[in-house]
Amino acid sequence: MVLHCPNTYKTQTVLEAGRKPEQPEETNMLQQRQESEQEVLKHIEKLHLEKHIYQERVDNLQRVVAQLENEKRELQRSKMYLEKDQSALRKTYNHTKTDKLKSEEDALRLSAEKGQLDQSLSGAEMDLAETQRQIQQLQCKVVVMEWSHSQRLIELTTRHHQQLEKETQRLRNANQQAERILEAKEQAHRQRVTLLQEQLDREMKKRQASIS
Repeated sequence: MVLHCPNTYKTQTVLEAGRKPEQPEETNMLQQRQESEQEVLKHIEKLHLEKHIYQERVDNLQRVVAQLENEKRELQRSKMYLEKDQSALRKTYNHTKTDKLKSEEDALRLSAEKGQLDQSLSGAEMDLAETQRQIQQLQCKVVVMEWSHSQRLIELTTRHHQQLEKETQRLRNANQQAERILEAKEQAHRQRVTLLQEQLDREMKKRQASIS
């Protein structure tokens, strides 16, 4: 005699339903982590590019300063030579009355040239001071920019780690809850199988007794 148990398919369904489902949150967490790391890398690359640009501007201004300083030295030497020439002409004027007119003209010419050189020297000094001021401003700006970007990078990294920790804790809690639910379902299933087995045994004993 073959006995059919109508609850066998339901029992298999309960076991399959009690299996632990896959966790798509882990995939989302990894994707968010990769996107956050890419954002940090892009931010660092932008910082290096801006720093390189400002450094090139500082180097160019420093070369201009060096050139202006050379021009200043040349103007100072020319001024010194003109002052020597003017002094020599004045001495000649005192000793040679016949060349007085020519010496006066030369003195006036040298005085005018000296005045122009003084103006050029003064302009060069002003340009040099302005260039040095710009260099100082750019250097301060580079320092502030580096500090600001480093703070931003620290904030992004800290926020990223906090989000990862929260997400990890949430997934851990969800996993523990799923395990508890699965364990409860398995226990209920075992109890139901035991109950069905006991019922089946009683029915078998009854049928054997009736046959006897």
